[in-house]
Amino acid sequence: MAMAVTNTWVVTNTFSGINAVTTALSLRGLSTRQTFKLVLRAEKEGRRVGIEASASQVTVQKLTPDVGLKLNPAEELLEQFALQPAISTSRKSETEAVRRLFMWDALPKREEVQLFSVYEINERDRNSPAFLPFSTINISKPQENGLLGGLQNMWSTLSGDHEHGLGDLVPFSNKLYDSSLQVRLGVTAGMAMVVKAFPGKGQKHHTKHNFFFPDCYEATYTFYLGDMGHVSAQGPFSTFDDTLLTITGGAGLFREARGVIHLHNITPFKLFYTFHVRGVPELPRILTSKPVEPNEHVQPRREAVACKPGFALPNYTD
Repeated sequence: MAMAVTNTWVVTNTFSGINAVTTALSLRGLSTRQTFKLVLRAEKEGRRVGIEASASQVTVQKLTPDVGLKLNPAEELLEQFALQPAISTSRKSETEAVRRLFMWDALPKREEVQLFSVYEINERDRNSPAFLPFSTINISKPQENGLLGGLQNMWSTLSGDHEHGLGDLVPFSNKLYDSSLQVRLGVTAGMAMVVKAFPGKGQKHHTKHNFFFPDCYEATYTFYLGDMGHVSAQGPFSTFDDTLLTITGGAGLFREARGVIHLHNITPFKLFYTFHVRGVPELPRILTSKPVEPNEHVQPRREAVACKPGFALPNYTD
């Protein structure tokens, strides 16, 4: 009979300490939901606890009575969702998803500006972005709308020589990670329309990429964040400069959200967003972790990319 190996970890609060704990526990066959349940039990007692895990059992024991961090209402609700069955695509689960989104309405809202940041990363596994060169049939260019002109435009698009212009559309969907790149949060989905091309624009860390096009767009898209809901935005998107987007609406945690989003374009495949938002509950700490300084070399943690237990939101959007 193999001997069970026991280790001990100390947890001070769910969302700052959950990664190390869930990683260690998941290696011993515990699911993310089981781990959330253990930490929730500890937090309800308002105490610092030790979690002992072995191949055969898990126990929670009190260590000291004075250093526990209290969960805010948003974190308590996320814990509640984490303990419930995962939402599937059935009709019944659709009703459950709607119910969860409306449960956020009961939480007190804050009018002061709250900040949080997320990374959007294109890992080139979602066939994103697509490029629809509708500027080639612009009615202001009738001489190019004939059969020969159309074939020439098609060839220039396929060969990469097409000069972007007003009317070109770019549908996209990329992955979202928290600002520390430790947790997979969800995805973005939307569309951008080219407003104007700016040949020659862009810094060296932009222009060295084959997929860099110095364009300005009008963008409309949504950030999907699992059980937290989603938040939509619209505004200018530049591939070579920072811009400000307007928050246009949302659901769940973000139903009454108002504010702006600062978009920092790192490379064509990595973007960093800072949300300045009013009218939402106190943010969960999973959104306000210390950010990794944006640079072209940042990478999300491998466990987060793989959505391992403890490194992805329960019911994260994919």
